[in-house]
Amino acid sequence: MAYGKRGAALVLVSMLLVLAAGMALALGVFSGAFVRRASAQRFSTTASYAAEAGLEAAWYRIRASEYDGTFNVWLESNSLPPPDGFPAITNMPVNGAIVTVTVYKLGNQLYRAESTAVADDQRVTVAQEFRGNHSLASYMFFNQKDIKFGKTVVRGKVHTNGKTQMHYGGAVFYDDVTFAKGKKPDYLKGADEANTTFFGKHEQVDPVSIPVGDIARLRDFAEPSYMIDDASAKTYITAMRDMVRIKVVKGGRVVSDLPLPVPSKGVIFARGDVYVSGDTSVRYTIASLGRVFITDRLRYVDQDGDPAYVLKRDGAVVPDIDTGPGVAWTAENGFEYAPNPDFNPDGGQSPELGIMAKKSIEIGRDAPYNLELHAALLSAEGKVSFSLERAKGNLRVVGSLASYEAGARYQPDSSLEGYKGWGLSGEYIYDENLGATPPPHYLLANRPEEGPRWRMHVEEVTHVVP
Repeated sequence: MAYGKRGAALVLVSMLLVLAAGMALALGVFSGAFVRRASAQRFSTTASYAAEAGLEAAWYRIRASEYDGTFNVWLESNSLPPPDGFPAITNMPVNGAIVTVTVYKLGNQLYRAESTAVADDQRVTVAQEFRGNHSLASYMFFNQKDIKFGKTVVRGKVHTNGKTQMHYGGAVFYDDVTFAKGKKPDYLKGADEANTTFFGKHEQVDPVSIPVGDIARLRDFAEPSYMIDDASAKTYITAMRDMVRIKVVKGGRVVSDLPLPVPSKGVIFARGDVYVSGDTSVRYTIASLGRVFITDRLRYVDQDGDPAYVLKRDGAVVPDIDTGPGVAWTAENGFEYAPNPDFNPDGGQSPELGIMAKKSIEIGRDAPYNLELHAALLSAEGKVSFSLERAKGNLRVVGSLASYEAGARYQPDSSLEGYKGWGLSGEYIYDENLGATPPPHYLLANRPEEGPRWRMHVEEVTHVVP
């Protein structure tokens, strides 16, 4: 019996040893796979951070670059069109990874950088778009000097090379507000931080240069029928969808009055004052070395005449924005100025009207009580302002406003216990089309701009870095 028991115990021990060996082998296989996966994950993370660092290194070089005319020298010298690209940064070590940044020239001042990092056997590519410079139409508001806001709604970026001032309270900003002077906005005349709303950043940044003398260069792009080269003449331009009517008056006498197709080179140029109104369904730029007056509504429409935006009250369209005197277009009253679903421009090409004046741009005293203004406006040496001679109603701007000095939409009038100008309500809506395709020959600011950044799938990478 003793021998039998010992034999059974020996068999049991042998089985346990075999089981333990199997478990050890399985654990070793599992641990090895886990270690390999953990190692791959670690190197993938290392490569990801290194690829991001490559884009930051490229952005540092872009920002530090000088300019040759309107071109960023570093970007222009370190890029080629797809599919080749240019290896702008090579063999850059980052925390154990090696980084290569290839830059592709996409045209229209747009570039794409693809940063590839290799750590052990892990490869990661992160891409980002950059602009060598950007149009002054990139902002809803751009001012060289201080800018002031009353009760208003701004749906777009704001920048001033001076200070930002808030007056009266109630301003709402849906995008970034940046300023070159002051650590924060100044709050005056009843405005404070509690009654001013910022949904984006509001912070101090470096100043942005504004080109002053370049409007005169647009003369080179104007064909004879679209060039009024007499500073003493007044030019009246009426937008008529894909046509323009140009009337020239000198000394009280009509010199010419012609309906014309929109200029093929995209520019109407005048040395003297210009008066503008109408509806446009195409893209072109009006440039003046004098002043520009907006005398009536300016709207974007499609080829069928459907406007780009409509006014709604409680969800229903208000025909011809006719709300009568004294009715404020506020959210509290149920109003919304919204994109029109029936607006269908030919070929998907949205209309854009650029108006650039060396001197001031003014919305005239006889402009409508309720006013729609769709355009990118730029005053190089003056301001964009609204006549304060009469009490008006509501204003809606779709586009961009850039100027040297700050203008005014309305101002309180203590003698009338009311206001002058378009004081019932004001809303400024940035036209997103302006960022990618500004009006023809619109002025540029020599400052680079960052675009979207994303991690690329292997099949998306334009050129595989060795």
